[in-house]
Order: sequence, then C-alpha cells, then structure tokens
Amino acid sequence: MNGKYRLDDPQTQAYVLDQLARTDPKLQASYTDSVLQVASEAARQAMEESMRTKYRTTLVDTLLAEGRAEGQAEAAHKLLLGILATRGIAVPEAVSARIMACTDTDLLESWALRAVTAAGLDEVFAE
Repeated sequence: MNGKYRLDDPQTQAYVLDQLARTDPKLQASYTDSVLQVASEAARQAMEESMRTKYRTTLVDTLLAEGRAEGQAEAAHKLLLGILATRGIAVPEAVSARIMACTDTDLLESWALRAVTAAGLDEVFAE
C-alpha cells in the first residue's frame, strides 16, 4: 500500500468505512473482508470497533430498508397472482416467473390494478 493511504490512520479508516457504508449491500461483506485482510491488527481492531458503533446504524438501516423493499415486492407478487387467480385468468409459468422476478413495487401495483378489470394478460402487461 502506498504511504499516502495507511489504514493505521484514523482519517483513512473513517474514509474507508464511509465508502463501505455507501457500497451496494450485496458487495459490502466481501469488500469489508478484503479491507480487513490487508489492515494491520491495530487498524483492523479500530475499524471493527467503528463498525460496531458508528457504522452499525448505517449498515442496519440499509439492511432494514432492503428487507422492507423485498417484503413489499413479495406482497405485491402475491396480490397480483391472487387477483389473476380470483378472476380466473390463467398464468403461464413464464408470466409467473416475470412477476416473481420484478422488484419494482410501483410496476407490480400498476399490473395489479389493471388485473382487477383486464380481460386477459395482454391488458395487464400492456405498456
């Protein structure tokens, strides 16, 4: 590591932790592990302590928000498929897979609202 950026420096540690907190949650764990592997023992301990205190809130908030979004999408999937089933509209496997893969809750809600009155799947998924 070049002398300009040393993980033993508290300002560098704070910068690295800030960047990790802004990283895609799916990548945070592997990036954090990589950083901690190259840190000295003292730097690793200091960074882990910061993660337990200051940065814990950011990580927990991120994970909670992600969990809420996944829960909302799951509820929207069930709602849409339930409306289609109640209306007697057959849902082929490919369409079911498309619905289940969608994470855009606004789009899922739009499809569900159309499903209430649609004559068929073409009307539900019309652009």
